[in-house]
Amino acid sequence: MRKVLRLLFAIAFATVAVAALQVDARLPLGLMLWAGAASFGLAALMIALPAFDRLRSRRLRAAGWLMCGALLGVSLSHLWMSAEAAQGARAGSSPEEEVNRMLRWSAVAGNAEDMYNLGIRLSAGDAKAQQEAERWLRAAGGRGYADSITPLARLLVAQARHSEAQGLLEGATAPHNAENKWLLSQVIWAQSPNRSAENLWQPLLREAANEGQVDAMALVGVLLAQGEQGFTKDPVEARQWYRKAALKGHARAAFNLGLDYEWGMGGLPDREQAIAAYRMAVVHDLPEAKLNLGVMLMNRGDDVSLREAKSLFLDVAQGDRVDLAAIAEENIEVIENKIQL
Repeated sequence: MRKVLRLLFAIAFATVAVAALQVDARLPLGLMLWAGAASFGLAALMIALPAFDRLRSRRLRAAGWLMCGALLGVSLSHLWMSAEAAQGARAGSSPEEEVNRMLRWSAVAGNAEDMYNLGIRLSAGDAKAQQEAERWLRAAGGRGYADSITPLARLLVAQARHSEAQGLLEGATAPHNAENKWLLSQVIWAQSPNRSAENLWQPLLREAANEGQVDAMALVGVLLAQGEQGFTKDPVEARQWYRKAALKGHARAAFNLGLDYEWGMGGLPDREQAIAAYRMAVVHDLPEAKLNLGVMLMNRGDDVSLREAKSLFLDVAQGDRVDLAAIAEENIEVIENKIQL
């Protein structure tokens, strides 16, 4: 009887392992589940070796056979998860939904990294998705995954839950990185009735900017250019911060840099530098930058620049900014009076 049971367990585990591989071998999760099924099968076969039968304790033997049954159940559940993922793919679900489904299974199984990954993906969704994202990010943090603090704080800030975000950031055991300093400066700023030099957010903002956080760099430039909220007005230094942030891909900083060079607020005006800065902002589809770049190209007067300017104005005129669309349409009429396109 025991030999028959061992044979049946061996056949069952082999079947589960092969089936898991056949069902979903294309997917990383499927490979992981197949490996898990095979490992459980091997463990169960080791438990069921003939030497196991020679144990004197009936309780140990019974516990061993129960363990074999439990391992078989786990393997079957793994097979079911792979089948569910494959069925979702056959039903026409999007690649993003398939990835979320796989991550969700792994997160349910206790994988902290995939809790974090799933939270990151869901945080860009609607309100319901963000609620789930918050749960997974908190779960990842509860398992010691420190990287979950920053996206969770960012999610709380986006929902104007500033006091919660502040407590989370201040309670972090790891040293604050530049992103956390930026977020903490913003939540303190949002809760400060008197946003002057004595508040704690200014040094945090400065530290974040000095450490390369691009939003902090852009904001420091704005505050220095305006001389507001505890910052001494310094247009020259403001231009430097605009440039640093623009070179790191910050659209608004690139636009501000273009304005700075166009009007000479932080030094001598430079038309070509202004055009180059506006181009950096246009890459990020900023309509104000398209309009200003178009005007500067139109003032050049050559046919190539006029055609490019008209293309930019058309983009603005067809966009969502009604206030800018009227200006763009007026400039299109001016260009059409200059050249025949």
